[in-house]
Formats: sequence, structure tokens, C-alpha cells
Amino acid sequence: KDIIFADWDEIDEEDMRDIRKNCDFIPFNFDKTNIHYYLDGGLHPDTNIDLEDGRSIKISDVDVNDILYTGEHVKGIVKIDTNDVNEYNRIIIDDEEMLKCNKNVELSINNLGSDLESISFEEIEPPQYSYHLITDTGYFNVNGIRIGDYNRCIDRYLSEENIRNSLSKW
Repeated sequence: KDIIFADWDEIDEEDMRDIRKNCDFIPFNFDKTNIHYYLDGGLHPDTNIDLEDGRSIKISDVDVNDILYTGEHVKGIVKIDTNDVNEYNRIIIDDEEMLKCNKNVELSINNLGSDLESISFEEIEPPQYSYHLITDTGYFNVNGIRIGDYNRCIDRYLSEENIRNSLSKW
């Protein structure tokens, strides 16, 4: 019906230059075929997400239009096959497991009051699938950790001008 869908992995050469420049864990020969392996990001399906109505549910059970406890509206849910992704970690803070996720999930843990020495990352076997959310704010919270939504997996490596130009095409 004359509808063209553009998926998340469709990035142009300007995007690739930004990613190569700003992402410090990709290999020298990184190309578009490596996007899923290095830059996809998701959380363990058993990750608890707190909703505005007081319920706590697994991320795998979140629905589009759910409202999270800090007011974010869920605009999309992404299910990721993890059989070929780069590094899956358990994040431990003050000897307590806080999160399990892919290496490329954007995390902000400064608000926990812990010093960096109390934070550790332990590589673990990934589940079959990971899940991620797209929210109206670009972020959401889990266990006091601010997490960039799925779009941040790529957008955080792009220049602001490049992001604005991409948005203006739509």
C-alpha cells in the first residue's frame, strides 16, 4: 500500500562516521553488518518494571501505552534475539545484583550514592531474548538506575546535528 518502513538498523554513512568516532568498544573494521552484535541493547526478560498504578511487572509483560511509575509513557517494546550480541552483564552495586543487560544499554548510576568502586560488571550467559522500551522521554528507571530507552543504543553515538537532520527527514 505504498508504505515504506525504515527499521532501526538503517543508518547512513554520516551516522557510521559518528558511531566510529564516538563508540570506544567497536572494532576498527566496524560496518553496518556489525550493528546488531555491538550496538543492540536490551534487558533481561525478568527485569521488574514499576508502573504508575503501583504494580511491578516483568519487562517482557510491559505493553505499549503503559505508564511507568516516574511518568514515562511506553511508546514501543523491542524484543531482541541475543544469540549473537556482544557481552551480556550482571550489574552489581554494593554486593547487590541490580540489573542484567547487554553491554550497550545506556545506564546512569550516579544517582545511587555509591562510589565507583562498589559497582561491578560480571559477564554472564544471555537469555534467549532481551527486551527494551521506547518511551516518550527517552529514558526510564529500574532499581534506581536511569536507563536510556532503546533509541539511545544508537542515538548516543550520533552528533546532535546528525540526530536533528535525521528527524527532519520525517
